[in-house]
Amino acid sequence: MIRVGLVGAGAHMQENLLPALRAIPQVEVCSVMSRDAAKATAFARRWSIPYVSHTIDDLVGLSHLAMVVAAATPDVHLATLDAALANGLNAYIEKPPAPSGQELASVLASHSTSSGVATAGFNFRFADVSIGTLGALSAVGRARYARVAVRSRKPLGPIWDFASAEKSFMYAVGIHAVDFALSIFPASTIASASAVRTSGGRFACSLQFVDDTGGVCDVLISNAANRFEFEVDITAERGRVTAHDLTTIQLQRFEPSASALGEKAVENSTLSGLNSGYLRNGYQRLLESALTSSGEIDSPAPIEESVRVLDALDAVCARLGFA
Repeated sequence: MIRVGLVGAGAHMQENLLPALRAIPQVEVCSVMSRDAAKATAFARRWSIPYVSHTIDDLVGLSHLAMVVAAATPDVHLATLDAALANGLNAYIEKPPAPSGQELASVLASHSTSSGVATAGFNFRFADVSIGTLGALSAVGRARYARVAVRSRKPLGPIWDFASAEKSFMYAVGIHAVDFALSIFPASTIASASAVRTSGGRFACSLQFVDDTGGVCDVLISNAANRFEFEVDITAERGRVTAHDLTTIQLQRFEPSASALGEKAVENSTLSGLNSGYLRNGYQRLLESALTSSGEIDSPAPIEESVRVLDALDAVCARLGFA
């Protein structure tokens, strides 16, 4: 059995991560820790977890512990990562893994020789729609232009230690769009950023990433939706890939010299088997992959990649005055 300790006893841990962990047969959740001791005790009682840890150091010091899974606040995520790597443990750290890219880079540098492997909670990389979209893109050549849109309803107010609702939303939801844009154009940098605010605390943020090969990615992030919505439109050398929400991918193949009115071979793919929210959102796949990571096997979402995502978010929020 793989013994796992939990940091955080909130809704996300109960509704997403713990069910996904329990769907993996070889996992034994042996302890939970929260800064709210009463909450941790109630959580352990409800889910039949045998031990309640009072501090992060208490948790990582448990015998035969193999991995820590953290879903709390960015500062707790960073402290958990620090303690886990110091003790040579693997860690799954929910996004955002730190309050800033600079702080994350500093902790990673201080544990560069640790035997522990850390995975960032970018579950969306492991969702059916993400895997299918990037797989379809590989069939039509290098991306030249992309548009990524992520819309949701909440958070509408400040969370964690951020002062504004806008920065909170960027780090809670916008992080998916920025991560996906950097998956398409890994070497891109931010060329522009703008935002508009409307009544009722709604806002929309427009970003543009450009890389040195001429690739461009427009990113739209907004809280003006009643549910989570995801759209991608990628133009590549020999075709176009579009994805809508979490269900449909369309692949168009065409020759580079074809006219705008010329015939195109179109493949429509409607993803199925998405009744499980944990698989749809990628949590179970990501956790299964993280559990098999070791010094010889790369993490599926290495936390080192989070530094560039957080650096991009930090730069955007600084430009737009999101505190």
